[in-house]
Amino acid sequence: MTLSDTFSGSVGVNGAFSHTFEVTRAGTVIAQITGLTPDDTVTVGFALGTWNGAACQLVITNDAAKVTTTILGTATAPGTLCVRVSDVGQLSAPTSYDLKVDHY
Repeated sequence: MTLSDTFSGSVGVNGAFSHTFEVTRAGTVIAQITGLTPDDTVTVGFALGTWNGAACQLVITNDAAKVTTTILGTATAPGTLCVRVSDVGQLSAPTSYDLKVDHY
């Protein structure tokens, strides 16, 4: 059974924010940016990684992500993964985001 997590937040100029989620078994992980406001054409960094207890260790990154950008990865075992949104030098003001992550 596929599980879905949704996350919302705000990333500031030169900032980044990570969200963690639990996978219960090995399988596909699909993360997508579903919203960026106030400017839905802005480019941000978007990444999927593993949570080490203190930080998101990035595994798959896209530094040219926009609304609808998807990252496809594979969890090799149960555990805590993370998704991260960051400014890649394109933000001139804080930007709110919405994310969806499908996994097992």
